[in-house]
Amino acid sequence: MKEYTRTGNGLDPARFALAHPVIIREILTSQKPPRHKRGQEFLCGPVPLPWLRRAATLRGKALAVGIALWFKAGVTKRAEVKATGTLWEKLGIHRKSAYRGLSALETAGLITVVRHAGRAPIVTILEVTSTPDR
Repeated sequence: MKEYTRTGNGLDPARFALAHPVIIREILTSQKPPRHKRGQEFLCGPVPLPWLRRAATLRGKALAVGIALWFKAGVTKRAEVKATGTLWEKLGIHRKSAYRGLSALETAGLITVVRHAGRAPIVTILEVTSTPDR
């Protein structure tokens, strides 16, 4: 049987204390989404929602590959990026999954890809003119 410390009113306030009151307070008072810390990498925006919507309907890792491409485009400030193995590793995308994702995005008309044997493909992110309403 548990023993409880008694206070003047018969209750122990420690029994009702939150385990991590600082974390709980931050969750309850936060109005803005989390931001990156100094020195951390982040996804630059804005990324057009029609582009993301079309990529999200594709199979496999196509959306993850698309986000990786938008990340690289934000870093380089160019629509044309080199799709390197380092990029895929950074976001945990297997190399073969990345190639399938590139093919899916290319077929959907979201990117163009220039491939050369033994080198990383050069990808250009295209503008989406319209998407079918759902």
